[in-house]
Amino acid sequence: MAASVDATRMRLPHLPLALSVKLYFILAQGLAAVSFLLDLASFQIRRKELVLAALSASTCLLAAQYALLDAWASAAMMLLASLRFLVSSVTRSPRVEQIFLFTATAVFVALPLSSASCLAWLGNCVQTHAAFNASDRRMRLQMMLGSGLWIAHNVHIDAWVSVLAEAGFLLSNCVGYYRFHMAARAPETTSGAPAT
Repeated sequence: MAASVDATRMRLPHLPLALSVKLYFILAQGLAAVSFLLDLASFQIRRKELVLAALSASTCLLAAQYALLDAWASAAMMLLASLRFLVSSVTRSPRVEQIFLFTATAVFVALPLSSASCLAWLGNCVQTHAAFNASDRRMRLQMMLGSGLWIAHNVHIDAWVSVLAEAGFLLSNCVGYYRFHMAARAPETTSGAPAT
């Protein structure tokens, strides 16, 4: 596993160490599975504010999962992302966006440098810009790019359920993009059916 887990810190009182580690792992994967379901639902919602609220809940769960996996830089970036999604649902202020970008960079610099933390920082920054974007179309495209970076991150730290969750997020976003921006533009015939 690329993310080093200190098993002695993960011991639950009155349980053997191996069982404690397994319980943490199962809990982490369960959090990622619930996040996956929220991700699937999020981009099928038309109202951007509701999309961002669902993403906030999803990323909060992923932050907890990364903490359980001892991937602290990733947990910090996801916790920041959760807060960012909530804030960006009520404001698109460039100043607030800059505060989130600065905070992500400060977290990145403060924590140990690794290729995983670089991918987490880049994914966070791309999705920060997306969340504060007024255009739904650009927001969805930038979220797709950010998802690609998070998928690479999750592969790197062997967080396979998170890979699945992020891939579901990406797929849901692609379907939503198609439904709301491509299929909606298809010309219709007089009968109401799309023209071929």
